[in-house]
Amino acid sequence: MFPYPVHMGGLAPLLFAPRPLLFAAAFILSVLCLFAAPARANCFVAGANERMTNACLFQQLRAGRLPRELIPTLDYRLKREGNARGLGLPGRVRPLTINRFVSPILSYSTDVNGGNSDKPIYILGLPFTFDDIKKKDILVGIAPGISGRRIWGLGRYIDFGGSVSYAWSPRHKIAVKGLNLNVCAKNHLDNLWFLDACATRNNSYKQLKTDKSDTLSLTVSKLASLGGGAWIQPGASLTRSFGSFEQNQLGLSVKMLSRKGLYSSVSLNLGESVPGQLATKYSANASFTFLFRERPMTVALSYASAEGGSIFGIPRDENTMSLNISYPLTERFTISGGYRAVKSTIDHFDLEEPLIGISFTPIRF
Repeated sequence: MFPYPVHMGGLAPLLFAPRPLLFAAAFILSVLCLFAAPARANCFVAGANERMTNACLFQQLRAGRLPRELIPTLDYRLKREGNARGLGLPGRVRPLTINRFVSPILSYSTDVNGGNSDKPIYILGLPFTFDDIKKKDILVGIAPGISGRRIWGLGRYIDFGGSVSYAWSPRHKIAVKGLNLNVCAKNHLDNLWFLDACATRNNSYKQLKTDKSDTLSLTVSKLASLGGGAWIQPGASLTRSFGSFEQNQLGLSVKMLSRKGLYSSVSLNLGESVPGQLATKYSANASFTFLFRERPMTVALSYASAEGGSIFGIPRDENTMSLNISYPLTERFTISGGYRAVKSTIDHFDLEEPLIGISFTPIRF
């Protein structure tokens, strides 16, 4: 009846990052983990991973450790995954649900117009500069959209969503517009094996530049209990990206929920070479989420290496590294801060910038 059994039998992004940043990140993470919430609440730390959260809650129920007030929550979550009876409590979940929302936008951008770096580019030893330099400012706007789910079988459903965004730069009086679409067919095959097929579209429209990115991906993963409330989900994916050029990427990932209430996700992606294009050779990402003062804090690190580009016949390769920390001050207000650095074989494209974000819980109606 239930898909969840009770018992079942040094990070890559950091290898090339500057040591002071790595030590700072490790120190911050170590200190904050000392204040993390006890394991009793660990199931919801993995809130971004619906399957792992549900498996964790169901395991606690079978072991008699799930608080009574969470039983209706688990019943509803199981029904949302296609288990029509859930835990047997009254109430049904409609096969098709559609939610409408509006998200306020308040952010800081170092490039609101899609401009060029103010650094010169050297050709045969001579410096050349570009017009239309990048402009910095705060962006204020809204992003209306929809999200939904169509349930069509036990552990089988289609998640879909889309939004448009409009953000205004008060200082420069220009707009940044965006379009985001996604659809994922999620399937529980058997014995906690999953197969997901997804498609996304992400477009950004600035005054001087338009970026368009489409992806198709296929992911297989396995969810397993490690005992004592700990879970692990390794996976492999194949992604085809479309934009200014096409590329295939192979991905490997591991997601884990520890007994101490730490949710971690580590992934490595390998991309094929694309002649004449600056394309991702490999990228690595790691994130850690834990409860700090009863709220989930996330520390994320990433590293990417791209090669194959050129400008005026000069080869262009790049390495990008970032660190970001986010924390919800209230149920509706989350702040984030971090740092991103790009090191290119052409100095013109070198970049160091702060990452400052303020996000709001979508207003649903």
